[in-house]
Amino acid sequence: MIYSLLQRYIKQYNSVELFALGMAIPTVITIAETLKRNGLAVEKKISTCTVVSKLVDVENGRIVLKAQIAILLEKAEKIEETAVAAA
Repeated sequence: MIYSLLQRYIKQYNSVELFALGMAIPTVITIAETLKRNGLAVEKKISTCTVVSKLVDVENGRIVLKAQIAILLEKAEKIEETAVAAA
């Protein structure tokens, strides 16, 4: 379902930026790779960082850090008509 929405979105707006935090990162990578493999998108930028998720212990200053990824995809110059029609 998300894949078909992204197909329509990238066709209409020419780019999409996918963000994921923690355990959702593999899902976003799979979606991005599927769009690329089907000739709908090309990868323009990937960035990673670590973000503060929440304060665990205010007195001791312990914090929880999580990995974050952002993937910028742009519409491929030649989109196969069959792939777009399937959306």
